[in-house]
Amino acid sequence: MKVVFGAFGLGLCAMLACPAAWGQIEGSRAFTFPENNNQLIGLQSKGGNPKKDGAVKIEFFGHNAFKITSPEKITVLYDPWRNDPSGAWGKWFPHEFPEIPVDMVVSTHAHFDHDAVERPHALMVFERLIGEFRLADVQLIGLADKHQCHSEGQQKWDQITVEFHFSTCPPDNPLAFDNTI
Repeated sequence: MKVVFGAFGLGLCAMLACPAAWGQIEGSRAFTFPENNNQLIGLQSKGGNPKKDGAVKIEFFGHNAFKITSPEKITVLYDPWRNDPSGAWGKWFPHEFPEIPVDMVVSTHAHFDHDAVERPHALMVFERLIGEFRLADVQLIGLADKHQCHSEGQQKWDQITVEFHFSTCPPDNPLAFDNTI
């Protein structure tokens, strides 16, 4: 069964909780999350200073995924992972990334082990952010760069990609080998 909603239908379903339909949704599921941005509205009007002292909490979620909580309690999650949806690279993770509430999710590059931005319940999503974003005591600065283009481990992905007729190295690399720092 495929469910099609108009703009009004999506909002109504979100308010009335339509879990059967949610399983049919591709892409963002943000309208199904119970969280809201009330805290961010308050912090937005209050302003803030990213250089202000205070306790910062860092949590590790495996691979390269970290959740950082600022002194003002803003949460930023970096690089949530997933298994390769094509199956070409096998199963890397024994379970899906947890659906945790966060204020912001950041993906540094377009590889499956860094781009599961649909899993966390994020109020804001930054995929390959280049430039600057600031809210209260959080400042995100993304610098454009390139992913390492030669494999040094057991998986010789740079040699495998030659079979698919593309280079992992600049200047002719695809988006998957662009990166942000």
